[in-house]
Amino acid sequence: MGYCAMANNNVVIGVARDEKVKDYCIENRGCFFSQFILVSNGVLPSRFYLHGKVERRAIGRIGNKLYYIESHNKEALWAFADALREYGFIDAIYITGGTDYCYYRSADGRLHDIGDSNQKGKKHKGQGTIPWLVFKKR
Repeated sequence: MGYCAMANNNVVIGVARDEKVKDYCIENRGCFFSQFILVSNGVLPSRFYLHGKVERRAIGRIGNKLYYIESHNKEALWAFADALREYGFIDAIYITGGTDYCYYRSADGRLHDIGDSNQKGKKHKGQGTIPWLVFKKR
């Protein structure tokens, strides 16, 4: 399973077969979230378990910078992952949500909408506001 972890001012996207990274984050008051891996060290997984075409989202890394990535069109997961690799993402993990509404706040505190703002304020039951983990550099 892929993960995104943050502890001690370091952010890592990777693959784990055990819980050492999660345990490290807990012990050091960091953040951790696990999801499907899309790109690992510049390589695509041999198989994807989600099929069909929907709007896709990911967190990806190029060098030491993290990016939030969102497709504008419906994409198959393999095609989305392959495009990330072609754009130079070394590591990337999948984020669920499609066009459902969510938001983030930038360092200056400004609110930024993502997804369908018509879904704003609705409870999440397959549609609506997506409950995300939020990473904040301390």
